[in-house]
Amino acid sequence: MNQASLLRGAAAGAIGWWVMDHVLRFLYNHEDSEVRRQEDMARGGIPALEVMAESLTELAGVSLSEEEQQRAGTALQWTMGIGAGILYGVLRRRIPAARAGHGRAYGAAFSLVVDEGLTPMLGFVPGPGAFPWQTHARGFIGHLVFGAVAEITLQWLDT
Repeated sequence: MNQASLLRGAAAGAIGWWVMDHVLRFLYNHEDSEVRRQEDMARGGIPALEVMAESLTELAGVSLSEEEQQRAGTALQWTMGIGAGILYGVLRRRIPAARAGHGRAYGAAFSLVVDEGLTPMLGFVPGPGAFPWQTHARGFIGHLVFGAVAEITLQWLDT
């Protein structure tokens, strides 16, 4: 794995995350208000990555203001997106099956492992049963978009 490959993966992750974020915001803003209310109640009105950022800084002995927590959550979102792009860039070269569905299989796996598994397991959000099905569907769709955009970006950068 060379530096250029890592940079291509980082670019694919950043672009994929940006597009995914816009798709997720669009879907959230067009959901039924009762579904949004249930989701907001389940997560205490705080996005999971902001909770994660706050937990990580507390481990380091640092206290964040609400504004700093929001910025840290945003930084963590971008870090995860870029990291996911780098990981996908590595996997798609070493394990051809990782490219299945033009990157959507990777997006689906990431959604199931991270959003549905690790995030609640680590206590950053309540378990999956606390959220309406639409929340899970929206996140899954967003990750499918991420995988597809990451693959398209990497194909373009590989030319």
